[in-house]
Order: sequence, then C-alpha cells, then structure tokens
Amino acid sequence: MFKKVYLGTLFLLFIGFIYLAFITFQPIRNVTESNVSLVKGVVNAVNEENGNVFIQLQGDEHLYYVKSYRKHRLDFLEIEQAILKKEITLHHINKWTPFTRDRIHPHISRIEVDGNIVFNEIEQ
Repeated sequence: MFKKVYLGTLFLLFIGFIYLAFITFQPIRNVTESNVSLVKGVVNAVNEENGNVFIQLQGDEHLYYVKSYRKHRLDFLEIEQAILKKEITLHHINKWTPFTRDRIHPHISRIEVDGNIVFNEIEQ
C-alpha cells in the first residue's frame, strides 16, 4: 500500500514538474495585443550584448530586452539615440512563469516614444 502511494505521489510530482517546465519555456511566436501589457518610464540605460538590446527604466527593477534586434533590421545607435533619457512606453509579454511571478516577462514587443513606434513585433 505504501509503495502505491509513494509511486503515485512521485508520478504527480513528475507531471507537475513537466507542466511547469512546459509553461516556463514555451515560446510565444505570434505576439498579439492580448499577450502584452504596458509599462511607462524614463530610460536610464541602454546596453547591447550578444545581439540583444537591454533597457533599464528609472525606478524599475526589471531589465527589459529586445531579442535579436539585428534580425528586425534595427541599429543599436539609432535605438539608443531615440530612447535614452526619454519617457517611453514598453509593451512587454504578460506571462506567468515560476521565474516571472509578477507576470512581467521582460521581452519587449513594442517600443513607443512620443506616440512614434521605434520597434514593433506585435501582429495586427
């Protein structure tokens, strides 16, 4: 009897682990308006590393990023000049994972400055 309960518990824990791994690493390929949330702030720092652009907003602990910006035919210096020390609106992925319990996934899907779109990967 103990062996069946033990094996059943291990099986449920394994299924739970697989589920958490699936929702954590499942990519969002087609980003729509329903997948994103907005955050506004003044850009404190913009950095480029390994083909990604990292953006830090004043008073925000999250480090937002644009993945593979070159694939979208963007230039880092143009992005930096367009957003550094300016108030911007970021559209980030809204997804709960064990690593993003506040539902703020730092992948940026759209950057707006003064109503102008600097970067956009949201499908209409």
